[in-house]
Amino acid sequence: MSLKKILPGAAFMASSLSLAAAAANEVILRRGDGATAVARQTPAQSLAQSQSAQPPPQTAAPAGTAGGQADAAAKVVLESGTYTVNVEFPAAQIKGQAELEINGDTFTLRQDDKVVKGRVSGRSERGHTSFTLSFEEFLRGVANPNDASPYLSVRALDVADAFVRPGESVKELRSVKGESKELMMEFLSAKPSIKDLSGQSEGGTGPKPTPTPNP
Repeated sequence: MSLKKILPGAAFMASSLSLAAAAANEVILRRGDGATAVARQTPAQSLAQSQSAQPPPQTAAPAGTAGGQADAAAKVVLESGTYTVNVEFPAAQIKGQAELEINGDTFTLRQDDKVVKGRVSGRSERGHTSFTLSFEEFLRGVANPNDASPYLSVRALDVADAFVRPGESVKELRSVKGESKELMMEFLSAKPSIKDLSGQSEGGTGPKPTPTPNP
């Protein structure tokens, strides 16, 4: 077969493909009176239209969430008992070794003739466990002498200075940065564990966040 016989057929196929491509880029426009018109799209317009028709990509839920929902906070308490602690608590004028008694949601801190009593409540959320101490007696904050708040927020830390989860033992209670009353309480021998009262303990999976040390 000669080359002259092949070329006309190839030219016809190319012409047919060009007409098909042009038809694919034509859009029928219908006016309000029922009349129609044909509009030609550029290749860029055709690509944009095809992309807009595709569904949006699915995104994965953030780590530490279930179905995109944040972990619920768990109500926690410190294990009841009597503990020997090393304390730095300027607002109560207590420094050095002392005795801490925990009974449910109440606590008593003793050093010689100094006694501080109050209540403690805690919560654990996203690997962070914190407690709020509510004092029976007025304790003036050293950082803020005019402080009249009976409350003090503290973090529960382990031996590696990382936050403690429910079911784990506490090595230290440390006041949250920015509090007017500063407290550092280290458990010397026996260490209380954190009890989860809500039945939704976070467990011990994954790395635990480490707090930023107070200046």
